[in-house]
Amino acid sequence: MKEDLQVVPMREHPVIEFFKGSGNAKSQEKFAEYTFLRDLIVATANQHKKIGISRSDFDAFGFDVLLEYEGRFYPVQLKAVNGKASNWDVHKEFLKKENSRVIVVEVLSQKDSIYVKYKLLQQINISAVISRSPKKAHKDKCKINKGDLVDITTDILAIFNNQ
Repeated sequence: MKEDLQVVPMREHPVIEFFKGSGNAKSQEKFAEYTFLRDLIVATANQHKKIGISRSDFDAFGFDVLLEYEGRFYPVQLKAVNGKASNWDVHKEFLKKENSRVIVVEVLSQKDSIYVKYKLLQQINISAVISRSPKKAHKDKCKINKGDLVDITTDILAIFNNQ
C-alpha cells in the first residue's frame, strides 16, 4: 500500500528570507552594492587595471557609486532585487548624464549558497526608456523593464563598454 506523500515546499536561503522581510530592503541594497564593488575590484585587478570608487550613503546625486576607469567617470545607479521585481523607476536626468549606468543586482540562492547576477541597462535602449511612463506617476521619472537589460555577470567590465 502506497503511503500518502506530503509535499513540503523548499525553504529559501535564510539570507534571502531576511532580505524579503519587512524593513530589510536597505540591508539587501548594501549587500548588492558591496558585492558589486568587490566583484568589480577583482575583475579590474585581474586585468592589472586600477579603478577609482566614490560612494555615498545618501541618494542626493542620483547615483549610488561614481567609478573612474581609464580616465573616464561613470555614475552608477544600483537596483537590488531578489526575484520579485521586473521593472524599476529611475530619474530621466540620470539617464541623460554622460556615461551613466544602471545595474540591477539580482540576489539569488541555490542550495546553501548566495550568489548574484548583474544586469546592465543597454545604452541603445535609453531613449526608449526615457519616453516610458514610470510605475508610480512622477514627471521626472521613467521605467526600466527587465527586457531592457543585458546580463553581464560573466563580464562585469562590460559596464565600461559603449554598447
